Amino acid sequence: MLNTLFNLCLICLICIANLAYPSYIHDLSLPSFKIDKEESTKTSTEVTQPIEGTRLEEVYTKDLPSYIKPVWKKDSAQLPVTLFLPTVSRKNLFPTTKYIPNTNTPVTSTIDFLKTYVNIPKINSLKIKNKVLLLDFSSKNNFSEYNSEILRVLVNTLTSIDGVDGVLFLVDGKKTDNLLGNKDTTNVFYNDYPYAYLSYDYNGRNLLVPTTVHDVNQVIKVLKSDKDELQGVIPKGVELIDYYITKDTLTLNFNENFLKAYKDRPDLKNMLINSLNYSYTSFEKINNLEIKVDGEKISTFGDYDLSTPMKSLKIINP
Repeated sequence: MLNTLFNLCLICLICIANLAYPSYIHDLSLPSFKIDKEESTKTSTEVTQPIEGTRLEEVYTKDLPSYIKPVWKKDSAQLPVTLFLPTVSRKNLFPTTKYIPNTNTPVTSTIDFLKTYVNIPKINSLKIKNKVLLLDFSSKNNFSEYNSEILRVLVNTLTSIDGVDGVLFLVDGKKTDNLLGNKDTTNVFYNDYPYAYLSYDYNGRNLLVPTTVHDVNQVIKVLKSDKDELQGVIPKGVELIDYYITKDTLTLNFNENFLKAYKDRPDLKNMLINSLNYSYTSFEKINNLEIKVDGEKISTFGDYDLSTPMKSLKIINP
């Protein structure tokens, strides 16, 4: 039921009072997504007053946003696609994986499905050349109705498809330096990998949202910090002792406080594991993640078996 409600209410992000969204995003005015109380994970400790200067993981209450663990569907008839949609503030894009009927034309099908959530300018044609998608808009579009943000939505969504590394926007087959508010699109747009994934509270549900990082040494620092509407996911006291890479596997070695993170909240433990997985496997040549505590392997954390390295997760915020 939760996933059905979430699927129906994604676009409620744009329907808050006194906030005008550009017309290129559909405004469906649907009811907000909210976890039912009986389905929320409760904790044994309740804090009735907020604690100044603390973040999400330091205040354990039954009202903390819930996190839904992504589950891979083994169905050859279904194709997972990851859409990137604007948060309420439009400062960030949040990814959400949905399933559509499998097809031999995944790019076209993904664009068609994306139109469920955002208005996209009319497209003349598209083709892939050397892993770059050439997306040709019609000059008959009224581009004044759109915002350059739609380019970020398209680039991040389409480069999540296997075989597409970048997008080149054309108008009637030609490059332009005056698209969507004087946006220069004469060069290929690439996704901003690598990422660190922070928490975003969407109406009572935690989503993991990417923010750009430059090297692997930055990730832990970013995951401990808040950024605008995004919250850090690593609790205070959890420290990374060291890390090392063996072939395509990254091993993180935390101190003992890692095992105390998110006490009585298995869903948030899952969120922490997922954030680490998404963040580090966004780096080139890192495909697996191993987590140790004080140099020793741990068997489980949340709902995850950590006795062996985890493969890169392909599903996010379902």
